[in-house]
Amino acid sequence: MSEAGRFEDLGTGKMFLTNHRLVWEGPQGGLDFRLEHVIDVNLRLFFMGRINYGLTPYRFQFTQDSGLKWLAYVATAAQQVAAKEGRKVTMSPF
Repeated sequence: MSEAGRFEDLGTGKMFLTNHRLVWEGPQGGLDFRLEHVIDVNLRLFFMGRINYGLTPYRFQFTQDSGLKWLAYVATAAQQVAAKEGRKVTMSPF
């Protein structure tokens, strides 16, 4: 994934959320996002989720699951972690 807006396709995978992490597991490995480093969570066109993890944007396409559901869950969990640190996580409006 690049800052210029071009994203590398990592294939189809599964996403998991805990109260501390968002984990994506794909065919060639996975990504582990600690929620204290999530800056922003948003949704585009109801099926394209995006998080800014530190300075790096990541994009996820939801084909079988509700993007709105994941937006709400990830944003809520990230906001709870951020509140303990005295910061805020922005979220796109529903």
